[in-house]
Amino acid sequence: MGNRTFSKPESLTHGDLKDHHEINFEFFFWNPVDLIEQSKYYLRLLGAFQLVAPNGCEIRLGRKAQAILAILATEPGAPVTRNRLQDMLWSLAGPKHGRDSLKKSLQSIRKALGEDSDSVIVRSGDRVWLDSQKVRIDLYEPSRSVASRAFLEGLDIPDPEFDDWLREMRQRLTVDVVPRPEALITMPVVPAPATRIRLAIRAQSIVGTQKAALVGEVLLSRVVDTLSQSGLLEVCDLRDVDQQSLGAADAVLYARTVSVGDEVQVQLAVRGSSNNAMIWSDSRYFASGSLGGNLLNEAVSRFADEILFAAGQLSKSTGQEESIVTRLAMEGIENLFRLAPENIEKAAKCFAQAIEIEPRGNLYAWYAFLTPFRYEQQKGIDLIDLRGQADQIVRRALELDPYNPMVRGLVAHVYSFLFRDFERADAALSPLRGQPPNAPMYHFSESMLHLYSGKPDQARRYAMQALRGGESHPFAFAFSTSLCMIDALGGEAGSAIAHGRRALGSMPTSGRVYEPTLRYLTAAYARAGRVDEARQSWSDLQLLNPANNLEQMRDSCFPIAAEHMRTSLNDAYGAIARTLS
Repeated sequence: MGNRTFSKPESLTHGDLKDHHEINFEFFFWNPVDLIEQSKYYLRLLGAFQLVAPNGCEIRLGRKAQAILAILATEPGAPVTRNRLQDMLWSLAGPKHGRDSLKKSLQSIRKALGEDSDSVIVRSGDRVWLDSQKVRIDLYEPSRSVASRAFLEGLDIPDPEFDDWLREMRQRLTVDVVPRPEALITMPVVPAPATRIRLAIRAQSIVGTQKAALVGEVLLSRVVDTLSQSGLLEVCDLRDVDQQSLGAADAVLYARTVSVGDEVQVQLAVRGSSNNAMIWSDSRYFASGSLGGNLLNEAVSRFADEILFAAGQLSKSTGQEESIVTRLAMEGIENLFRLAPENIEKAAKCFAQAIEIEPRGNLYAWYAFLTPFRYEQQKGIDLIDLRGQADQIVRRALELDPYNPMVRGLVAHVYSFLFRDFERADAALSPLRGQPPNAPMYHFSESMLHLYSGKPDQARRYAMQALRGGESHPFAFAFSTSLCMIDALGGEAGSAIAHGRRALGSMPTSGRVYEPTLRYLTAAYARAGRVDEARQSWSDLQLLNPANNLEQMRDSCFPIAAEHMRTSLNDAYGAIARTLS
């Protein structure tokens, strides 16, 4: 949830259209009765909102119900999650109040549509979409030369998220060409077959006080949001949905909150939907009534990471073709963090195959995230080609999923490390800072950006958040390495050594040692005067890659812009040179 303002994307693509037409519109006046086709509803969004039934009668709806239909109408045929609708219209409300209010608004639409409700507004789990075969929408009418009218003129919704969306839509609806009418005819009216693991969320059981229930409610909502943002699972939130079967869900997430003296225990468990077999479970204690602070955020990050990778293991063990995108994505991430050149190429192949099956912003973002690792292994060789490839992939990621915190975090690291474009990296992350996501990759990207731009104190703070929240993440060794780097450059040799050793201990046993870890651990040993350990660490680094040499280790090879930080970097590498001489 939360009050977040996102920067305007470079372009807006139209739902799931295969040829990715940009949405362009011409404004016009129209007579709703004259334009109605038999058996179709007509929805006017240019000017004041108006919904007209096939018999020509206008249907009256409340403001929030109007806003819901307008949001769905800008993506006809494309599923929109209940979480997204809730975030856009009740971002300032509590999670349960927001869900209850959304449920009432959807019920009011169904009541107004009567017996046509299930065919016009289609639902599947936590997803809702508008059947473009049942509703004609003025935005997509053939172009005609008439005067302009404002999109949703006079619709006032007191929510900053909706205000941002409405303002951006009005800015974009200014040109003279509309999509081809046949484009809407070919759009799917049902979702494509599932390609990801489908995780159903069940309501929590509560044993104890109302405060305990509130702690569990907040934690579960944040975990669900984080899982949804990952894009690696299809999350069906059934907590406050009308009672229905689990349908085709592969697994179910259960929650239980128990009061234990002055503390609250939140237990989460994932079970297979077909056999009820336990796939994963964990629990955490909180002070009664605690709704904020690092402890809750760290628990959300840990739970979400563990559930994601448990689901990945489920996908691999079942071998179901229906969950092939989850399997490919998880294999790609696992290979990526094993670091060896052959693993990087395996990861690239996995992401490319997943994208071919289901193009998604998060998959493109992970694909782009590969390029800094390639740069590290190649020591800057073919940098122009790498940047060219990464630029195309990053643009596609943001085009497909501009509001996803995971996408923005991964893209920001590519901008700062590979492009050394700190302004674009900052622009990618800035919308998330008012309500930062429970994603260690976001905190890692913030840490590196602040370090490169010369703010080591802020960098250390973000790096600690990434480490605390990302203990279960396969990239945890890089979170420790970032602290090793920050402290080694800051002259805190003892702390840097501790973080470097922790990083080495958390690396995949079947993978390759992360070269930056040895690089900054060597510098920390040298600065601490631990000569033998520094020489051994340096020897291990050269065995990994002979291109690791003192000539390569200079400030021009690293994306550090601030002069005082470049001085610190040269001092650290100077300590290595003196130790080896």
